[in-house]
Formats: sequence, C-alpha cells, structure tokens
Amino acid sequence: MILAVASLFVPVAACGTGDPPHAPPGAGAAGNSGGESPGSGASGAGGVSPGAGTSATGTVQVMPVMREISRCFRSHGVPGFPDPIVDNRSGYPIFPPNAPRVPQAARAACEPIARRLPPGAMATHPPTPEYMRGLIAYAGCMRAHGLPDWPDPDPDGEFPLPPRLLAAGKRGFVAQMRSCAAVNPDPSKRVSIRGAAS
Repeated sequence: MILAVASLFVPVAACGTGDPPHAPPGAGAAGNSGGESPGSGASGAGGVSPGAGTSATGTVQVMPVMREISRCFRSHGVPGFPDPIVDNRSGYPIFPPNAPRVPQAARAACEPIARRLPPGAMATHPPTPEYMRGLIAYAGCMRAHGLPDWPDPDPDGEFPLPPRLLAAGKRGFVAQMRSCAAVNPDPSKRVSIRGAAS
C-alpha cells in the first residue's frame, strides 16, 4: 500500500475499512479510494493529491510540509519515519509504503503541521497520462497473452476485473502478469485490481 497523506491524517470513520496502520485522526478528509497501492493496493496504492494544478506545482507546495511532518514524527517517537517521495504513478508526494506505524500521540502532536497542507492534499489523484498509457499497454499485453476479457484500467488506474477473473484470483493470471511485467509501468510490478488484493 502506498502511504499517502490521506492515510496518515484522516478520521477512522472516513476510511471505511477500519484504522489503517498509519491513519491518525486529523485533517478530516476522505481517504484514498484506490485499490492498491491505497494504496495504493499497496497498496494500496493510489496516490494523494498535494494540491490543485499540475503535479509539479503540487510537489512544490506540499513536499516541504510533508518533510516537516516526517521530522515531527521522528521527534515524537518514530525515529525511522522516512521523508516523503514523489509517487511515480500520480506525480504527487506520498510517504513510502515501508513507513513504520505512527502512534496516536505522535499523530496528535504533528496534526497542526498537517493542517497547513493545501485543501487538495487530501484528494485522490488519478495516474499521470504517461502512467495511464503504460497501464493500457499492460492491459493489451494481458489480453494478447490469453486473457481476452482483461479490461482497460479505470480513470483511477485500477483494473475492474470481470467476475470470472476475480474468482480465479491472482493464481489464475500470474503467468500473464510475468509475461507482461516489462510493460507494467509500476517499478515494483504491482497491479491495482478493484475489489481484490493484487
């Protein structure tokens, strides 16, 4: 799961699936709706918007505040908490997926910093056009390798698999995933599947 700002500073009620490992209460915005890489299946995936405008603008506006959040967590009992990175999927800042769990006391102490993030920092952002082109190429590869019903990605960069493929699970298409890994735009070769872990 990609660890984004929303997964760190949202109320538990907004998450829908319970308290994520890194989710303190705070900013009061809706969480990441991505399947992975909410996180991002890891992921969760999906990234979180750091602000309106282009990803470059968002990074410039949000990255300094996120670095302050990291420093705050480190000074409040989480010495190994990493600095933010730019998500290659969305082009926006996120916290790395290997970030350690943040205790409630540290989340509460650092919440005033998180409140300085622009309003758009809590919105889910779709993949960049380049990343989306890679996902579409990946879908075409999966179809060419024996899965004619593999869908194109949805606007959030997730694959809404038909019931047959969901029922088969990852084991039902792992060979095709390996064959198509070279065209998967995700550096870790993860795939975000709506409604299922990938």
